[in-house]
Amino acid sequence: MSASPTPSFCVSLPPREVILDPSFWRYKNEGNANIIFSSVSSIPAYQGLALRVRKSGSRSLEVPSSKPNQANSYQTVLTYIESTIIPLVGSEYTAPMCLQEVTPQFLTELDEQTSSYRPDYRLHKGIDSSYVHAMVTIDLTYSPKSPSSNPSISTAETGLSVEIKPKWGFLSNSVALPQDHIKRKTCRFCMKKYLDRHRDQYKSRPGAILPLTEFCPMDLYSPNSERVERALETLYRNPRNNMRLFNGDGYLTTPPSWNQQVLRFFQKHVPSSIVNEADSKLHLTSILESHLTPVLVGILLKEPILRRIQRWQQRLDQWDIEALYPLVRDFMVDPSNGPLKDRLLTLPTSDEWAYAAEQALLDSRKQQPDYINPNAHSLRQAIVEYLISATLKDCSIFISLWFPPADDTTTTTEPPQHHTGQLIFSWDTVSNRAIVTDATTTAGPSTPLAAGNPDHHLAGGTELWYSIHAIDLDPKPISKFEKYFGGDQNIVNYYKSLNLTRVCQAD
Repeated sequence: MSASPTPSFCVSLPPREVILDPSFWRYKNEGNANIIFSSVSSIPAYQGLALRVRKSGSRSLEVPSSKPNQANSYQTVLTYIESTIIPLVGSEYTAPMCLQEVTPQFLTELDEQTSSYRPDYRLHKGIDSSYVHAMVTIDLTYSPKSPSSNPSISTAETGLSVEIKPKWGFLSNSVALPQDHIKRKTCRFCMKKYLDRHRDQYKSRPGAILPLTEFCPMDLYSPNSERVERALETLYRNPRNNMRLFNGDGYLTTPPSWNQQVLRFFQKHVPSSIVNEADSKLHLTSILESHLTPVLVGILLKEPILRRIQRWQQRLDQWDIEALYPLVRDFMVDPSNGPLKDRLLTLPTSDEWAYAAEQALLDSRKQQPDYINPNAHSLRQAIVEYLISATLKDCSIFISLWFPPADDTTTTTEPPQHHTGQLIFSWDTVSNRAIVTDATTTAGPSTPLAAGNPDHHLAGGTELWYSIHAIDLDPKPISKFEKYFGGDQNIVNYYKSLNLTRVCQAD
């Protein structure tokens, strides 16, 4: 079987016979369309890989008519990420990945060995053995101290990973919307959460009162540490689909166990009195806020990934779907536009995706687009930009943490290849709270990256490795363009019906 074309940011792969051995892979987790596996090997070079395979009944990504085989959808994803998303977000925040040819026998055997590990509610969809490609990438939860490579180490000690879905980070500034439009003062997420609660209450039982999340993405995207702390702490209390925690072996954990999990990860690096007191109380938010929040805030303020995502979300959505869709609809029904309308809503080519990103980076558009007299080219460009923005609005941020091995000759002292940087983790004995500083600071006193007590009395001072990446970066289907407009209007109209006056704070 010939080698598959792969993007230049491909991960280093073991031999094909190793990859196509089902025993090399262990079930990890899954979503609606894909199942994720992690590699299991005693060979260091083969550790820390993840395999993504399609499930049966999954709705494949649209592919150009010249490539009708559904398996090409993974190639579409890789090309899109390399040519469009990486220039905007940065290669340092995008995990390397590549296409891997697979066989029906391999997929069938993988499916059979996996069924006993999967949750019951997922079993109605197995692995689709008709696909000829899978995707191999880095396992972002992998730790050099993983129990799979060193069984004497407990899972709680090895690592901790946090996935955050930040959602929309801006208020609309489209000149096509009235100055008093609700989108100029209330963010999309804070409007949508009311409609979500309404729908959830309807599904549960009549009259049920469900908690409303206090999370506002505008806080998470803020450069202000106190606002970022507030965003994280509201997610601890009501994570819904916007926050998930994984243990040191990469398995998803439930919110009731988060407190214990975080405590065990940090226990060797905080005073024993803190561990003992916390162990007896196990208050969820108090441990998360004192141990984990300062670390996450420090990373999010140090790394520019959220600011880049926020910038391109807004820059590529200058029209706003509320103004853009009616213009597209009118153009499509106008018979005078002839063949021009035939390609307006066709799948963007790789060149169109890349051109949109290139133009955004050049910032060639000094003024807002012409909403009064749009032409086919400007509408097409706006649609492509909107879809890229939609990817960034729905991506997740994945942060993994590891402490270097201490006096342990059985594990490597080098950080994982996909690590982003290092912090110094200390404990403030006055405020009983973690303090993190930038490990790369070489001159002068270190300034905490997160808010803390100005009169620090610090204990410890341990290096903490971390990685941060954007994930879930697949292109959005243009076939849902009309659906995006309908969803937008449902959210806005329901929120307006409540006569609320929430104002989200923009920086």
